Order: sequence, then C-alpha cells, then structure tokens
Amino acid sequence: MTIQDLLKKCEHTYNKKDFKTLVGLCDEVFKKDPDNPIAMSYKSISYCFLNQPKKTLEILKKANKLHPNNYHYKNITAMAYYDLGEYEKSLKYCDEGLKIDELDWLYENKIKALLKLDRIDEATDCYENGHCNVGITDLLIETGKYSQALKYCLEEDSNEYKVIIDKIKEKNTSAVGDYYLSWIYNIKSKYDIRSCPDCGGELIPIVWGLPHDGLLKKANRGEIFLGGCCEPPNPPNYCCKKCYKEYNLGIGGLHIECKDYKQYEYTEYKIKELTSILKRDSSVFIKSLDSVKNELKGFDDKEFKAFIKHLKELECLCEPCEGYIKLIGL
Repeated sequence: MTIQDLLKKCEHTYNKKDFKTLVGLCDEVFKKDPDNPIAMSYKSISYCFLNQPKKTLEILKKANKLHPNNYHYKNITAMAYYDLGEYEKSLKYCDEGLKIDELDWLYENKIKALLKLDRIDEATDCYENGHCNVGITDLLIETGKYSQALKYCLEEDSNEYKVIIDKIKEKNTSAVGDYYLSWIYNIKSKYDIRSCPDCGGELIPIVWGLPHDGLLKKANRGEIFLGGCCEPPNPPNYCCKKCYKEYNLGIGGLHIECKDYKQYEYTEYKIKELTSILKRDSSVFIKSLDSVKNELKGFDDKEFKAFIKHLKELECLCEPCEGYIKLIGL
C-alpha cells in the first residue's frame, strides 16, 4: 500500500473517530516516511482524543521543530496543554497559531483557555471578534462557568436560552437560581378549555399560520378554528363554536403568573414539552413516568417529581396506575 493510500485510509478512520486504529495506521505511514507531517498530525490528535496528552506532546515536540509554522500543530499542542490543565501554555500556542492562520478551532481553544484562567471579558471579546463555530454559552458550560453561562444567555436576545438553561441544569442545578424548582410554581391554575366562560358553548382550539390539508379538514369538521396566517402578539387560542368569542386560556390550558417574561416563556416551554411527550404516539395520552423523565431535558429526580406533583395537584395530570401519568382535559 502506498503512502497516499495509507493517508486516505487515515482520513477515513479519523472521520469515523476510530482513534486507536488511526494510531496504528500512522505507524504504518512512518515505516515508509518517518517525518510525514500529515501522519504526525493524525497521530498526535488521536492521542488527544484518547486522553493521552503527554503522548501527544512527545510527537509534537519533533513535529513543531520540523514545521514551526504549522498552525494545526499549534492547535493540537494547545489542546494537549489544556487537557493537562496548563492553560497559560495552551493560550500561548493558540496565539502563536492565530498569527499564522485564523483557524476557528484555534479561536475555540483560546476562548476555553481564557475561561479556565477566569479571564471572562477577554474570552467574550475573543468570541465576539473572532471566528468560532461553537456558541459562547456552550463553551462557558464546558469550562464549568455555569453562572456566567446563565447570565450571558439571559442578557442576549436569543430563543436558545431555554435550551441553554436546561444544559446548565444538567450540570449544576445551583447555578440557575429560580430556574430550578421555583419556576414550577408560576403555574397557578387550570382553565376549563371545554366550555365557553360566557355562554357555555363548546370551545375549540385556534390555530395560527398557513394551514396544511390536514388542518383544513379539521376546520371543516369544526374541530379547530383557523385564526389566520399572521399571528398577533398574545394571540387568543380558543374560540367558542356558539357565540364565536375568542379567549387566551393559557398554555395547554394552564394559567401562568410571572413578571419575568423569560421565566414565563421557560415555564411555557416546559409545559409544552411535557404535553407534547404525553400526546406523541399515544391515543390515550398515558406514559410511564420513567419514559417521560428520560425524554424531558434539564430535570433531575427532585425537580421532575415536584413538577409532576404540582400538575397532579392542579388536576392537569392523573396517575391511573402506579408509575404511569395521563393528561386530564388538556
């Protein structure tokens, strides 16, 4: 097999993330060409991903001497020192690499090193002015800066903050403040979404947006009311079939009270997530607690039990048999 054939095989194996096999393939290349720069790159980064940073540095000591201006080597060296907890050295090699080429991976590793050194403002500035493909909140979470990740995502105008809060909760519940447990009690009561509060007629859901054929059929059968293509702010979500009055009856029939609009939206998000799980692939809206817990994001056992208990108290959920929950009238 030629060196080119071996290097193609290396590339394929790297993409498969089979790093143990990749080390062996690189050794085959070295039998033919002891100083092959591509094999050095593949073998050194393989040891990084195999959590053997000292072996990475052994290879790169030679590689950096042979090719001192190779920004890929600088990046892998930075990764190895980061894994060893030597963040100043990691930062040094990132900066050296960025003088050669503005590789996005070098920016990512530089930001991580700065975060580990508690140079948060510098890290944020590097993120905002560099070329990094990973979100700053993900990097803050990865480096254990959970409170800063929460602060950043709540200050930024992004719809992703709800997902980010769940990611933080999965790592450290104490970092999210009122987004752990307290948000549950923003859910105050359940509306009657079957009967019109004015005339007692039957209520049907209002659906906003451009309807597909399935929704048109439901509208023709009187099962839903089509609100229109343009959804207004705070839109009504139920309409009376008798008097045609429209109402906004909470999220999934649940009334939320919260002055903080982001926490309101987070509460709404968790209700929608739960009801979607219970309605999915189930004609009776019943599932085991274990399966629901596995599908919900950002819950530990304590918070999940509190969430389910509160919704049962509001008569939104029932437990028809032990270990199973069912939606009630939602």
